[in-house]
Amino acid sequence: MKPVGGRVHKKMATVAPDQLTDLFGPRSSIPVNTTTPSAIRGISRLRRINIPKKKPTNTKMCSSVDMMEDISSTIKDNQEDNVYECPFCFEKLKAPYPEELEKAIKEVKEKQRTYKEEQKKAYETKVAKERAEGRIYIEPLILKDAISEEDKKMVCNIHKMELEVKPLAKEKGYPETIEFEKVEMRINTFKEDLVDIIMGRTESDWLMEAKRTVEKIGLNKSRDTTQLINHFQNALPGYYGMKGADVMIKTLSQLFLDKELSKKTCWPLKPIEYIQRVLVPECGLRLIEQDMKVNKKEAKKIMKESIEYGKKYSL
Repeated sequence: MKPVGGRVHKKMATVAPDQLTDLFGPRSSIPVNTTTPSAIRGISRLRRINIPKKKPTNTKMCSSVDMMEDISSTIKDNQEDNVYECPFCFEKLKAPYPEELEKAIKEVKEKQRTYKEEQKKAYETKVAKERAEGRIYIEPLILKDAISEEDKKMVCNIHKMELEVKPLAKEKGYPETIEFEKVEMRINTFKEDLVDIIMGRTESDWLMEAKRTVEKIGLNKSRDTTQLINHFQNALPGYYGMKGADVMIKTLSQLFLDKELSKKTCWPLKPIEYIQRVLVPECGLRLIEQDMKVNKKEAKKIMKESIEYGKKYSL
């Protein structure tokens, strides 16, 4: 065709009516332009509509019991037959165990087993319910920790006592058990000795050491963090440990605070410092004398050597 006004007119392509019968039903005498974008999209859309959908294939669904067995098979108990890992400090403990420790381990293991079974049963019930509702995705089972913090600490304390503290006590001859509830009564039996120390009638090695420290480095510096830690270590009552020291401080405070202990009698220490740094070790010395049936010199040696034992015993 000749160009008109600078434009080229293309001849429209026509499609025979019988070619569109399947798509549009009855024949039409109207010519259809199949080259336009709208016509092409229409034909493509109809072809897509007429494509038969693929039927879903049946997949075998595992039962909740099978799922539980699969999950259970992936859960491994980290406790071997002859090795038990402390749930608190993660120390590996090898069998055979002392009677008290074995009893504690069995008790904790039984609690673990029972709690795991309860979780599994609850999960099976949940799976059955969700499948009945037609849910396809089901959350996997994640077992929660079956040991309480109290049980963890209980096992840890027992294994330290049975495997570390008691053998050391037996080796050194220290008491394997300490009756802390009787400490207050025992302190009252030598209360007058302590009064003599407070009033200056009897010398105390610990009071003399405190005075020398103040004279050497000054009162304020003697109370800095480093010095306080040193004072605390030196004043521990041997194998009575921190637990014993707490009982002694409480008893001594009731006996002497706001009474014999004053700024004048305690100088250069404060009353509570005097109790911690002077009277507590003096009490420890006398209690060890009674326990071990030794003199003061030997008792002082034992008290110094047994400080580490006392720390473990107080756990």
